[in-house]
Amino acid sequence: MIHVSIRDLKKSFGNTYVLNGINLDIVPGELFFLLGPSGCGKTTLLRSIAGFYEPDAGSIHFNHKDVTKVPAHKRNTAMMFQSYALWPHMNVAHNVAFGLEERKLPKSEIEERVLEALRIVRMQDLATRKIHELSGGQQQRVALARSLVVRPQCLLLDEPLSNLDAGLRMDMRNEIRRICKEFEFTAIYVTHDKKEAIAVADRMAIIEHGQVAQVGTPKEIYRRPVSSSVASFIGETNFLTGYIEYTYGDTALVSTPGGDFEGRISEMGWTPERGEQATVAIRPEAFVLRDDPSFKNTLPVNITSSMYLGEIAQYQLRSKTGDIIRVSELNPHELRTASQEFLYAHAEPNDVVILRNRSVQPHPPVSAS
Repeated sequence: MIHVSIRDLKKSFGNTYVLNGINLDIVPGELFFLLGPSGCGKTTLLRSIAGFYEPDAGSIHFNHKDVTKVPAHKRNTAMMFQSYALWPHMNVAHNVAFGLEERKLPKSEIEERVLEALRIVRMQDLATRKIHELSGGQQQRVALARSLVVRPQCLLLDEPLSNLDAGLRMDMRNEIRRICKEFEFTAIYVTHDKKEAIAVADRMAIIEHGQVAQVGTPKEIYRRPVSSSVASFIGETNFLTGYIEYTYGDTALVSTPGGDFEGRISEMGWTPERGEQATVAIRPEAFVLRDDPSFKNTLPVNITSSMYLGEIAQYQLRSKTGDIIRVSELNPHELRTASQEFLYAHAEPNDVVILRNRSVQPHPPVSAS
């Protein structure tokens, strides 16, 4: 297990900075995800940690040792790629053994370590099987065993499940987490799959435009995003724009055209002023549809479309002010249909996130309340 420390890391290709001042600490034994849209820099960051790219500035430390300029083959990391890059002319055991043979280890040690790695991924009975005789999930396990057999300080995974179907992805993400935890690997995992990251990660970093937008546990980032871009990337979100009426500790009341909403301020160090424009973020599953308008944090809406999905019903609604609101109703007993009659979408304050609106300055004074 190692502690990975990244400080002020920058990497450009041509005139474009792909990484622009990355700072991260990944603790020993942690399963840490790098999550973000295509082109955000997450794979470049992973390859920089592996030693495939040398950064233009900044540093990378493994257990307080500077490895920024250490060649990839001397970092004792192992990378598992999106394409498994298995040798088709070799059987399973020979594929797994390849890295050890390159290191010219004794034959007896190679055989022992290959068997150990195949046992870890539960492939020991297929050691003599040819690669083309394996399913996609089995090939993925072989690629994982090949990464584990060198006993890396840090396991690096670059979208390892993207070539698998949905059922296999679920099985293998559970298997990867089991292996990392059982054998106490420090693992850094790149993906654009939000559900995969939420299900598997200990912590994650959301990368935007070559910078770290937020770091936290899946629950922290899902329930307390620090910006509208993070909120919308990690999951579907309703946004309402309004103005701060008051704050109290980490709670604020925002007046929107559709109604007042009280919620939690998620950004550390931000103390909004009265009259400052802000954004209210509410997840679809946080809204409850009611016939009673007396609850606070309530928006009058009518249903424009509905979809029944068994365990969930999805509604698209329109507020009196024209905002489109999406609501997910869990375990629906009946499906509400489109209607011009108004219902009331209610959210508890603890499910409402108040976000700074970074694109505007404080606005004209609000009316006295």
